[in-house]
Amino acid sequence: MALAFHPTLCVHYKVVGIRLLEPEDLFQIHIYSSDTGQWKICGESFSVQNPPFCQPVYWNGAVHWTPDSRDLLYFKLDVEQLQTLSVQEGLMSNERSTMYYGESRGHLHLISKTNREETSLIVYEMLMDHSGWFAKYRVQLDKLLSGFPEMVDQYGYSFQVIDVVRGKEEEDTFLVLDTPLKMIRYNVHDKSFKELYSYENNYYFGLLRFHRYIEILSSF
Repeated sequence: MALAFHPTLCVHYKVVGIRLLEPEDLFQIHIYSSDTGQWKICGESFSVQNPPFCQPVYWNGAVHWTPDSRDLLYFKLDVEQLQTLSVQEGLMSNERSTMYYGESRGHLHLISKTNREETSLIVYEMLMDHSGWFAKYRVQLDKLLSGFPEMVDQYGYSFQVIDVVRGKEEEDTFLVLDTPLKMIRYNVHDKSFKELYSYENNYYFGLLRFHRYIEILSSF
């Protein structure tokens, strides 16, 4: 399920759901509209190899699913069509996996990673016309090691990217990182960082899912 809602553009929302039709391994897209209060089936059933229907992200009038090693699938709500974008060579492959995928202030971001030995991250951003990705930020994390030694274990770096948050001003953009003991805010421009939360004796690393909190007034 994916929620398609922009609080400043429209009071109504849509829910986009993917349904598996067993045993044929076909899929259907179902849409719920708060305006009509009804569900409807959209288009014909379709087949996808290795379907990446997880972690849906709503951005730029479409629902996007986490890209796999080959393609990015997204559903455009205005024309109610499923679209495919081939992921450029080097960004995703069988050796690389998606570390982060999300939206902030009208920008869609992707971070992929090869292994736990990498000391830098590249934050990619999707072009507004869905024509491809470009490298928006290159983030070096070496300075974090002195302040958060738990980020390194016998296998390499041990952390996850929870969120990429674009600031009102470009210099305020930061990453939220999750380590085995701490949650950290890291500014991508001045490389400053601070602890947001300590797990103390509770080991939650890699076990929780996080959601951004936005305080709004709505007609729900």
